[in-house]
Amino acid sequence: MKSKLFPILLSIVISTVFCGCPGKHRLFLDSDLLDAAWNGDLVTVKSLLDQGANVNARDQYKATPLMYAAFKGYVGIVNVLIEHHADVNAKDGAQVNALMQAVQHENFAIVNVLLAHNADLQGGDFRHNTPLMYAASGKRLDIVQALLNKGAEVNAKNHRGLTALMAAAWNGRIHHVRTLLLRGTDVHAQTTDGQTALMLARERGYTETVELLKTFGASEVPAPDLGLFLNLTTVNP
Repeated sequence: MKSKLFPILLSIVISTVFCGCPGKHRLFLDSDLLDAAWNGDLVTVKSLLDQGANVNARDQYKATPLMYAAFKGYVGIVNVLIEHHADVNAKDGAQVNALMQAVQHENFAIVNVLLAHNADLQGGDFRHNTPLMYAASGKRLDIVQALLNKGAEVNAKNHRGLTALMAAAWNGRIHHVRTLLLRGTDVHAQTTDGQTALMLARERGYTETVELLKTFGASEVPAPDLGLFLNLTTVNP
Protein backbone atom coordinates (compact mmCIF):
# COMPACT_ATOMS: atom_id res chain seq x y z
CA MET A 1 0.00 0.00 0.00
CA LYS A 2 2.78 2.40 0.97
CA SER A 3 4.69 1.61 -2.24
CA LYS A 4 1.66 2.61 -4.34
CA LEU A 5 0.83 5.74 -2.32
CA PHE A 6 4.32 7.29 -2.34
CA PRO A 7 4.52 7.96 -6.12
CA ILE A 8 1.08 9.57 -6.03
CA LEU A 9 2.03 11.89 -3.17
CA LEU A 10 5.32 12.76 -4.87
CA SER A 11 3.49 13.61 -8.07
CA ILE A 12 1.12 15.93 -6.18
CA VAL A 13 4.04 17.75 -4.51
CA ILE A 14 5.91 18.20 -7.77
CA SER A 15 2.88 19.45 -9.66
CA THR A 16 2.03 21.89 -6.85
CA VAL A 17 5.50 23.41 -6.75
CA PHE A 18 6.15 23.61 -10.45
CA CYS A 19 2.68 24.11 -11.90
CA GLY A 20 2.58 27.15 -14.17
CA CYS A 21 6.36 27.71 -13.90
CA PRO A 22 8.05 25.39 -16.45
CA GLY A 23 11.70 24.86 -15.61
CA LYS A 24 11.65 27.21 -12.63
CA HIS A 25 10.86 26.56 -9.01
CA ARG A 26 8.12 28.93 -7.89
CA LEU A 27 9.88 29.53 -4.59
CA PHE A 28 12.80 31.10 -6.48
CA LEU A 29 10.74 33.65 -8.42
CA ASP A 30 10.77 36.29 -5.70
CA SER A 31 14.52 35.99 -5.19
CA ASP A 32 15.08 36.24 -8.94
CA LEU A 33 12.89 39.33 -9.11
CA LEU A 34 14.97 41.05 -6.44
CA ASP A 35 18.13 40.15 -8.35
CA ALA A 36 16.73 41.42 -11.63
CA ALA A 37 15.60 44.69 -10.08
CA TRP A 38 19.04 45.20 -8.52
CA ASN A 39 20.80 44.46 -11.80
CA GLY A 40 18.55 46.66 -13.93
CA ASP A 41 17.27 43.77 -16.04
CA LEU A 42 13.91 45.12 -17.19
CA VAL A 43 13.12 42.19 -19.50
CA THR A 44 13.61 39.66 -16.72
CA VAL A 45 11.62 41.79 -14.26
CA LYS A 46 8.66 41.77 -16.67
CA SER A 47 8.98 38.04 -17.28
CA LEU A 48 9.11 37.17 -13.59
CA LEU A 49 6.11 39.35 -12.81
CA ASP A 50 4.19 37.62 -15.61
CA GLN A 51 5.11 34.26 -14.05
CA GLY A 52 3.65 35.32 -10.72
CA ALA A 53 6.58 36.70 -8.75
CA ASN A 54 5.54 38.81 -5.78
CA VAL A 55 6.04 42.46 -6.73
CA ASN A 56 6.48 43.26 -3.03
CA ALA A 57 8.98 40.49 -2.28
CA ARG A 58 11.40 41.20 0.56
CA ASP A 59 15.06 40.43 1.05
CA GLN A 60 16.66 39.70 4.43
CA TYR A 61 16.68 43.42 5.21
CA LYS A 62 13.01 43.78 4.25
CA ALA A 63 13.86 45.75 1.11
CA THR A 64 11.61 45.35 -1.94
CA PRO A 65 12.32 45.33 -5.69
CA LEU A 66 11.00 48.90 -5.86
CA MET A 67 13.52 50.01 -3.24
CA TYR A 68 16.28 48.32 -5.21
CA ALA A 69 15.27 50.05 -8.44
CA ALA A 70 14.95 53.43 -6.72
CA PHE A 71 18.36 52.96 -5.09
CA LYS A 72 20.04 52.03 -8.38
CA GLY A 73 18.21 54.61 -10.49
CA TYR A 74 16.28 52.30 -12.85
CA VAL A 75 13.28 54.43 -13.72
CA GLY A 76 11.93 51.92 -16.26
CA ILE A 77 11.85 49.18 -13.65
CA VAL A 78 10.28 51.54 -11.14
CA ASN A 79 7.46 52.24 -13.60
CA VAL A 80 6.89 48.54 -14.34
CA LEU A 81 6.82 47.60 -10.67
CA ILE A 82 4.32 50.35 -9.90
CA GLU A 83 2.18 49.24 -12.84
CA HIS A 84 2.06 45.84 -11.15
CA HIS A 85 0.90 47.47 -7.90
CA ALA A 86 4.16 47.69 -5.98
CA ASP A 87 3.69 49.28 -2.58
CA VAL A 88 5.37 52.68 -2.98
CA ASN A 89 5.35 53.26 0.78
CA ALA A 90 6.80 49.95 1.92
CA LYS A 91 9.73 50.37 4.32
CA ASP A 92 12.76 48.25 4.98
CA GLY A 93 14.21 47.31 8.36
CA ALA A 94 15.65 50.81 8.81
CA GLN A 95 12.25 52.32 7.97
CA VAL A 96 13.58 53.65 4.67
CA ASN A 97 11.21 53.67 1.69
CA ALA A 98 11.73 53.99 -2.06
CA LEU A 99 11.25 57.76 -2.04
CA MET A 100 14.02 58.19 0.53
CA GLN A 101 16.28 56.01 -1.60
CA ALA A 102 15.57 58.05 -4.71
CA VAL A 103 16.05 61.35 -2.87
CA GLN A 104 19.26 60.26 -1.19
CA HIS A 105 20.68 59.17 -4.54
CA GLU A 106 19.38 62.35 -6.19
CA ASN A 107 17.36 60.70 -8.96
CA PHE A 108 14.87 63.40 -9.89
CA ALA A 109 13.00 61.29 -12.45
CA ILE A 110 12.28 58.52 -9.94
CA VAL A 111 11.35 61.05 -7.25
CA ASN A 112 8.75 62.48 -9.60
CA VAL A 113 7.35 59.04 -10.47
CA LEU A 114 6.98 58.13 -6.81
CA LEU A 115 5.43 61.48 -5.92
CA ALA A 116 2.92 61.02 -8.75
CA HIS A 117 1.89 57.75 -7.11
CA ASN A 118 1.30 59.22 -3.66
CA ALA A 119 4.60 58.37 -1.98
CA ASP A 120 4.60 59.32 1.69
CA LEU A 121 6.25 62.73 2.20
CA GLN A 122 5.99 62.98 5.95
CA GLY A 123 7.06 59.60 7.28
CA GLY A 124 10.63 59.21 8.49
CA ASP A 125 13.24 56.52 8.78
CA PHE A 126 14.18 54.96 12.13
CA ARG A 127 15.87 58.22 13.11
CA HIS A 128 12.83 60.18 11.89
CA ASN A 129 14.72 61.70 8.96
CA THR A 130 12.16 62.66 6.31
CA PRO A 131 12.62 62.76 2.53
CA LEU A 132 12.93 66.55 2.75
CA MET A 133 15.80 66.24 5.23
CA TYR A 134 17.59 63.91 2.85
CA ALA A 135 17.02 66.36 0.00
CA ALA A 136 18.12 69.38 2.03
CA SER A 137 21.46 67.67 2.65
CA GLY A 138 22.02 66.92 -1.04
CA LYS A 139 22.85 68.94 -4.12
CA ARG A 140 19.55 68.89 -6.02
CA LEU A 141 17.45 71.99 -5.40
CA ASP A 142 14.85 70.68 -7.85
CA ILE A 143 14.21 67.70 -5.57
CA VAL A 144 13.77 69.99 -2.57
CA GLN A 145 11.29 72.06 -4.58
CA ALA A 146 9.41 68.99 -5.81
CA LEU A 147 8.93 67.72 -2.26
CA LEU A 148 7.82 71.14 -1.03
CA ASN A 149 5.41 71.52 -3.92
CA LYS A 150 3.80 68.23 -2.92
CA GLY A 151 3.36 69.41 0.66
CA ALA A 152 6.40 68.17 2.57
CA GLU A 153 6.44 69.46 6.17
CA VAL A 154 9.22 72.05 6.38
CA ASN A 155 9.50 72.01 10.18
CA ALA A 156 9.58 68.27 10.80
CA LYS A 157 12.34 67.17 13.19
CA ASN A 158 14.38 64.01 13.48
CA HIS A 159 15.37 62.22 16.68
CA ARG A 160 17.86 64.96 17.55
CA GLY A 161 15.60 67.85 16.64
CA LEU A 162 17.28 68.44 13.30
CA THR A 163 15.15 70.15 10.63
CA ALA A 164 15.59 70.33 6.88
CA LEU A 165 16.82 73.91 7.27
CA MET A 166 19.52 72.79 9.70
CA ALA A 167 20.58 69.97 7.37
CA ALA A 168 20.89 72.44 4.50
CA ALA A 169 22.80 74.95 6.64
CA TRP A 170 25.18 72.27 7.95
CA ASN A 171 25.95 71.12 4.41
CA GLY A 172 26.35 74.62 2.95
CA ARG A 173 23.35 74.41 0.61
CA ILE A 174 22.60 78.13 0.51
CA HIS A 175 20.00 77.83 -2.27
CA HIS A 176 18.20 75.14 -0.31
CA VAL A 177 18.33 77.36 2.77
CA ARG A 178 16.81 80.27 0.87
CA THR A 179 14.06 78.08 -0.60
CA LEU A 180 13.16 76.65 2.81
CA LEU A 181 13.12 80.10 4.39
CA LEU A 182 10.80 81.40 1.69
CA ARG A 183 8.50 78.42 2.38
CA GLY A 184 8.15 79.46 6.01
CA THR A 185 10.53 77.18 7.85
CA ASP A 186 11.26 78.11 11.46
CA VAL A 187 14.58 79.97 11.49
CA HIS A 188 14.64 79.81 15.30
CA ALA A 189 14.14 76.03 15.63
CA GLN A 190 16.62 74.26 17.89
CA THR A 191 17.98 70.76 18.14
CA THR A 192 17.82 68.80 21.38
CA ASP A 193 21.29 70.27 22.11
CA GLY A 194 20.02 73.83 21.63
CA GLN A 195 21.63 74.38 18.23
CA THR A 196 20.09 76.48 15.46
CA ALA A 197 20.64 76.58 11.72
CA LEU A 198 22.71 79.74 12.14
CA MET A 199 25.01 78.08 14.68
CA LEU A 200 25.54 75.12 12.40
CA ALA A 201 26.30 77.27 9.36
CA ARG A 202 28.72 79.34 11.39
CA GLU A 203 30.48 76.26 12.76
CA ARG A 204 31.09 75.08 9.20
CA GLY A 205 32.28 78.50 8.05
CA TYR A 206 29.43 79.20 5.63
CA THR A 207 29.45 82.99 5.99
CA GLU A 208 26.94 83.71 3.22
CA THR A 209 24.48 81.26 4.73
CA VAL A 210 24.91 82.88 8.15
CA GLU A 211 24.14 86.30 6.68
CA LEU A 212 21.13 84.95 4.81
CA LEU A 213 19.74 83.41 7.98
CA LYS A 214 20.21 86.72 9.80
CA THR A 215 18.26 88.46 7.04
CA PHE A 216 15.35 86.18 7.88
CA GLY A 217 15.56 86.96 11.58
CA ALA A 218 18.03 84.46 12.97
CA SER A 219 19.76 85.93 16.01
CA GLU A 220 23.46 85.80 16.70
CA VAL A 221 24.10 84.07 20.03
CA PRO A 222 27.19 82.41 21.48
CA ALA A 223 27.45 78.93 20.03
CA PRO A 224 27.66 75.92 22.36
CA ASP A 225 30.16 73.13 21.95
CA LEU A 226 29.11 71.38 18.76
CA GLY A 227 31.31 68.36 19.23
CA LEU A 228 28.31 66.12 19.82
CA PHE A 229 26.54 67.17 16.63
CA LEU A 230 26.16 64.53 13.95
CA ASN A 231 28.97 65.09 11.47
CA LEU A 232 26.64 65.03 8.51
CA THR A 233 27.65 65.26 4.89
CA THR A 234 24.23 63.81 4.20
CA VAL A 235 21.47 62.90 6.61
CA ASN A 236 22.36 59.45 7.83
CA PRO A 237 19.60 56.88 7.18
